[in-house]
Amino acid sequence: MTYQEPSPWKKTILAAMTSYIDAGSIVAGAAGLSLWQAYLGMDGFQMGALAALSSNAGSAAVGALIGGRICDKYGRKFVYTYDLLIYIIGMLLIVFGVNYPMLLCGYIIVGLGVGADIVASWTLIAEEAPAKDKAKHCGSAQFAWALGPAVVLLISAWINQYGLIGNRIVFAHLIVVAAWV
Repeated sequence: MTYQEPSPWKKTILAAMTSYIDAGSIVAGAAGLSLWQAYLGMDGFQMGALAALSSNAGSAAVGALIGGRICDKYGRKFVYTYDLLIYIIGMLLIVFGVNYPMLLCGYIIVGLGVGADIVASWTLIAEEAPAKDKAKHCGSAQFAWALGPAVVLLISAWINQYGLIGNRIVFAHLIVVAAWV
């Protein structure tokens, strides 16, 4: 059997799905924050630290800086592949978190992964897309970035009624998508 190179659109869709999980992680964190606060008894400083070091802030910025350098040195596909494993490890810490340090470490690791995979995936999309369709392909990543929060918010509105287990399931669904990608 001969290996057939995936089509540019297949590559784009797979790479764009990181935008789905990245943006989804931001909304999953926000949608469940009050549940985690009640479970862990977090104070305002602890909640602020989660927000400041999450996949929408500090650790994502650091991940982007590190990810950009590593992408240029080792290649986008290398970073994209291994970065998803880092993302999954962070998500597992959140899903199975039983104390504040586990939750904070999960948020930081996911944030680092988000920062690095945005650089890798969007660059990969731009490099792999046909010259005449680069903007269309890059636009699909932005569409996935908007789709992630919409889907996660809808799932959260439905499943968070079951309490913290609901939010854990929301985060777990992002692990499944990351593993598929």
